[in-house]
Amino acid sequence: MKIKTRILTSALALGLCASMAISASAAFGEDAGIYGIVSGRSSQDTNNPNLLNTTTTVSQNPDQAYLMTTADFRNGISEITKLSSQSAVGVTQYTHSFPIYFTIEGKPNKAYVAHCVQGGTQAETGYAFYTTSNIYLP
Repeated sequence: MKIKTRILTSALALGLCASMAISASAAFGEDAGIYGIVSGRSSQDTNNPNLLNTTTTVSQNPDQAYLMTTADFRNGISEITKLSSQSAVGVTQYTHSFPIYFTIEGKPNKAYVAHCVQGGTQAETGYAFYTTSNIYLP
């Protein structure tokens, strides 16, 4: 019984730490074919809480693809806003800051971000990696 309780307590503590740390989401990356690894980061700006900072990265970009970042802001029940931004072609890193809006439907408390590489001249498919960030608005 002591072992089960200790494991459960450790699991709860680990879960609590993980949920507190998710406001800045970082990535290990996903295999992206000729682009190597696609990865991304997203987090609410500490100096300006009305911005969500995102970075999308690929290991290499041999066929002039572009990087695209899409942020889906939600309030736990429904989508508040969905915004996208696209890089120039041929880059291996793209950083963009999205404004965080709140509407009559509510204010967002989470952002789901897709970090994509697509539109190249050689690759037949695009690749994506996903991050999640908690949003704290006053």
